[in-house]
Amino acid sequence: MKINAFKCFVAEYSEAGLAATPAKAQQKSIVVRVVWIYPTFRQARSIKHYLPVGTIKFPIEPDGQIGKGHFERPYYRNGLFWRLGECVSAEHRADAWKILSDVGKNEILTLCKSKQAGGHPRTKQHARKIQFIAEHRELWDAPRELVRLLLENGFFSRKSNLASLVSQVESHIARMKAAAANDSATL
Repeated sequence: MKINAFKCFVAEYSEAGLAATPAKAQQKSIVVRVVWIYPTFRQARSIKHYLPVGTIKFPIEPDGQIGKGHFERPYYRNGLFWRLGECVSAEHRADAWKILSDVGKNEILTLCKSKQAGGHPRTKQHARKIQFIAEHRELWDAPRELVRLLLENGFFSRKSNLASLVSQVESHIARMKAAAANDSATL
C-alpha cells in the first residue's frame, strides 16, 4: 500500500516535518522508522532526504492484538538526531499509538492482519510450492519431471528458464532430504 508518509502522524508532528517510512512486520512486532524531512523535500512523493529521528515498535501480543508501542530514539545521545527525537513528547514516546493518525493506525492494523493471515502473497505461494514438493517425494529423483508438474500447477511462470527452475527445485529437495536424515538420526 502506497501512502503519504506525512499522513501517518497526527498534525502536530507532520507539520513539524516528521514522517514515517513504510512499516515492516518483524517476528513479534511491527516497526516504523520515524524521520525528519528537510523542508524543501516535503512533497507527497518518495522520501529521499531525511534525518533519522527514532523507531516506533508495536509489539504483537500472543492473542494477535497490537500493543501500545513505544518510541525509541537513536542509541547515540548527542547531536542533532537525539535533539530531533526530543520533539516527540514523553507521553507519545511511552504510548506511540497516540502519535499515529487514522491513516497510520490503519496501516499498522492492515500489516498486522496480513502477518496473521500468513504474510505476503509471495511468501504464501512459496510455502505452498515447498509443500507441493514435499508431497511428491516419488519425484525427488526426477527433478525435471517435478518442475514440469510445478509448471502445470502454476507455481512457476512458463517464461522461466527451465535449467534455473530445475536447479531451484534440486536445492529444495536437498534441504528436505537433509532435514529428513536429521529427523531419522534423532529418533
